[in-house]
Amino acid sequence: MLRCIQLAGTVFHAYVRETYNGLNYLSSRFETGKPGDFKLTTMRGHSGYINVFDLYRRNIVSVSAYSTLKLWRVTSDKPVHTCSGHGGVITAVRFNEMYIVSGATDNTAKVWDTTTGTLMHTLQHNVRF
Repeated sequence: MLRCIQLAGTVFHAYVRETYNGLNYLSSRFETGKPGDFKLTTMRGHSGYINVFDLYRRNIVSVSAYSTLKLWRVTSDKPVHTCSGHGGVITAVRFNEMYIVSGATDNTAKVWDTTTGTLMHTLQHNVRF
């Protein structure tokens, strides 16, 4: 899994890497535009596979197989916030400077505050066939 965005003259790559023990780690790489000049950060903190992640400016939200969201600054290997509360596997995540929105197999979408990591809303979808 690889994502790449351009940030005011710098190129930012984020990717998930599998290790020998089966866990995934999130890595980010900044290229400043000068040949060979980059910063590589490896973010460890999830206890399982990383299902999905999203990038916004200089931040990353990653989601583990155990339905935990983590917000990271791309220059730090420690999460800013850890959010949990879904009863199923999180299959989608998007965020901006105000909100993180996650959707899961428990038929819920949750809205989290990006600055505090607190749960703001839970939206329940009742599927009837």
